[in-house]
Amino acid sequence: MRIAAISIIITASLVALSFTSHANETIKSQQADGTYKTFSVKSAEECTKLCMKERDVCRGSMLMEEITIMNGERRSKMECRLNNGLSSTSPFEITPPAPLDLSIAVTELN
Repeated sequence: MRIAAISIIITASLVALSFTSHANETIKSQQADGTYKTFSVKSAEECTKLCMKERDVCRGSMLMEEITIMNGERRSKMECRLNNGLSSTSPFEITPPAPLDLSIAVTELN
């Protein structure tokens, strides 16, 4: 019996879509890299949509895919990690917005 395993990391890009997920949430705790939730998903798009659903907290998402080949059969398991960017080791930056100066905003509007 021959087993081969490969791990692939994909950084999913953010898209402005609303989405209701049927993914299985597996972890809700804060991790050292800024990951605050982990889900089992079926695609990178689903992972990105989960992040967009929580756009007030989520600064980016990472998709971890484990591929196992056993007896010529390929099996894939995907895990989506939502990241808040609050860790020094996070791959995503959290950049607070500049304070709004109302007088400049009104001037620019006019």
